[in-house]
Amino acid sequence: MNRQTIIGGNGTIGKVVATQLAKTNVKVRIVQPNPKKVSGNEEVVSADVMELDQLIEATEGSSIIYLMLGLPYSGKAWEQGFTLAVKNTIEAARRTNA
Repeated sequence: MNRQTIIGGNGTIGKVVATQLAKTNVKVRIVQPNPKKVSGNEEVVSADVMELDQLIEATEGSSIIYLMLGLPYSGKAWEQGFTLAVKNTIEAARRTNA
């Protein structure tokens, strides 16, 4: 199965990615704390990118994971939050063979 997961699929860039993927033959999954469908055909899964176990469960079965994360505009959020989000996404991809 060709499932592609977008972490942050309801953000400005994530919506564009979800819309474009919906035009193809892939299954799209949007992952974020309070996900909403973009084109109506996506699967939505609630998960926090800062929590590795949630992210692993949310990305299971994905062939590709896109990290389209938006964070508040503060140095601390980007310094600490983005680093953890990337680390967790890479680890989730490794553990789920994405």
